[in-house]
Amino acid sequence: MIQIGPASLSLERFYVLAALLVFIIIAEILNKLKSDKLSNWASNSMIIALVFSRIGFVIENISSFAKEAASALRFWEGGFSPWWGIGAAILYSVWYFRKDQDAAKWAVIPSLIALLLWSGLNFANNNKQTGVLSLPNIQLAELSADSMNLAELTSRPIVLNLWATWCGPCRREMPMLADVAKKNQDVQFIFINQGENARNVEAYLEENEILLEHVLLDPQGQVADYFKSRGLPTTLFFNKQGDLVSSTFGQISKVVLENKLEQIR
Repeated sequence: MIQIGPASLSLERFYVLAALLVFIIIAEILNKLKSDKLSNWASNSMIIALVFSRIGFVIENISSFAKEAASALRFWEGGFSPWWGIGAAILYSVWYFRKDQDAAKWAVIPSLIALLLWSGLNFANNNKQTGVLSLPNIQLAELSADSMNLAELTSRPIVLNLWATWCGPCRREMPMLADVAKKNQDVQFIFINQGENARNVEAYLEENEILLEHVLLDPQGQVADYFKSRGLPTTLFFNKQGDLVSSTFGQISKVVLENKLEQIR
């Protein structure tokens, strides 16, 4: 996760933005030095890549999106398949430069550099961990007045959702998370409130008629610190051995959530 002032950005999205920025900058430089066709091509290619990355993701998960077609337009919730976008941008480039092979060879430069940067950043991030993160030995109080040690939750796959009542994206995704949790009893969903007292949490859940089985209070933000989360909501996915399999930052869509659940089953 990247922290930029008060805003936070997932590493995956940061890597895409970094690669696109480098792509546009190099294309603009070459547009002035080599061919004035490169600027327009780069802008169009970027838009096409983003649009078709989303379209590809929707196609790959068409059965889920068919239940709620409008959700396909909520791209800010995440869900992109990059290689669909890259393929579409390549086809557009072939058409765009069909009559100008000299300009086409210069277009290869920003494309390759951006692709290598994006791939390299993802590769480095995926291989920087020398060990596997597991559920921490942290004891937290439940709203029910019981307590729970996270390290002891190893009988089922686990989803930890770090949230707060003041967090807009948390509030938007919470009803969906509650519904998915109810329908997937083979996975244990734990909702860990960050930094608030029991009265505020209970009032929010009652006011919005949200029923959750396990709500823990983490007034000191111990879990967020352990997993180095610097923004909310953060959703963490663990297999039944208690090992972290994947995580997401920001509001999560139902389709992405269901795909993550399949990974930890």
